[in-house]
Amino acid sequence: MKRRTNRIEILLTDEELAGLKAKAASFGSLSFYIRSALKEFSDTDARARI
Repeated sequence: MKRRTNRIEILLTDEELAGLKAKAASFGSLSFYIRSALKEFSDTDARARI
């Protein structure tokens, strides 16, 4: 597996961060949750289903 060395910074309110952490709880890490969500959203079939 390649080492992840790049960062993206976003600003969130306290409420947005709390909601994101709650959704990510079952994923083990916030980073993994965000990468999974991006991968699913970038899938054209997933976008068609939404």
